[in-house]
Amino acid sequence: MGYRERKNASEKKWRALKLTVLCFVVLLLTGLCVFSAFCPPSTWKYYVNKPDVPKRQDGELRIHMLDVGQAECILLEFPDDKTVLIDGGDGREKTNKTILRYLNALDIDAIDCLLITHQDADHCGGIATIVNNKTVKTAYLPFAEPTENTSYAKAYSALLEEGCPLVYASYGQRLGNENVPYTFTCLYPNTELVEESTQKDISSVYWLDYYGVSALFTGDADLITEEKLIFGEQTKEYFKIGVELSSTEILKVGHHGSETSTSAEFLSLLGVKTALISCGENNLHGHPSKTTLNRLLSVGATTYRTDTQGHILVTIFPTGEYEVETI
Repeated sequence: MGYRERKNASEKKWRALKLTVLCFVVLLLTGLCVFSAFCPPSTWKYYVNKPDVPKRQDGELRIHMLDVGQAECILLEFPDDKTVLIDGGDGREKTNKTILRYLNALDIDAIDCLLITHQDADHCGGIATIVNNKTVKTAYLPFAEPTENTSYAKAYSALLEEGCPLVYASYGQRLGNENVPYTFTCLYPNTELVEESTQKDISSVYWLDYYGVSALFTGDADLITEEKLIFGEQTKEYFKIGVELSSTEILKVGHHGSETSTSAEFLSLLGVKTALISCGENNLHGHPSKTTLNRLLSVGATTYRTDTQGHILVTIFPTGEYEVETI
């Protein structure tokens, strides 16, 4: 074969290759367009890049503190398969993906109880998206009416649109199962002791106990709220509802570790061994504060932080023991 024949054959192969590649690209783009038309991102984006979360084993009660930056979202899995979601992040797309992909990693399609501790956007900003993607059986709300054009107002509207039963969080409310020895009790607010003018600033507080391992979830509770909790324990008021606050081993640290929460007096009342802090990396608020970290260190508590360790998983066993791991 001469030079010209070899050149023509080579050019013919090259044209055939380019045509094949072009056809492949056209088919790929057409397929993507068809896929996008019939399967918009809203139907699949929360099912990709799911975290590798181990499944709960029989008898375990688990606390998941999700890494949602300078926001907060906590998932509880109970031994009777009930699920509780405390707060829903700040509503950013990245945060919504984190929460819903985490729930999907655990095959959670329905949330038995959704608890909104208070109206701040970093705690309720993602509720509307969660409600639009998951069934919420009951929602417990802060003791305040929604203010127009706020994240809480959007969350409230979404819950109403989905027909979700709404309950105001109040002292003594209790979630439990007679056949499983756990209790989950609301300690604050006690509306009889709260002035109406300050209700919008109140953060709900919940106490959990399972086989003698107790945990306290404080939202953004401040020093004043902590004083009321101390008073409730000192006056034996909590004893009447089966709560022993002084036995608390696991503390969800208030207000992302701000020094306006987690007082030395409060820690001296509790028996904290494990502290959980939800905060964003290099956040503008300087959370957690060195003051709070030193207070926790002074009582011998081991501190876990989402900004440096990612998702935090606490597993409580029927033996009355627990372990903490990061994901």
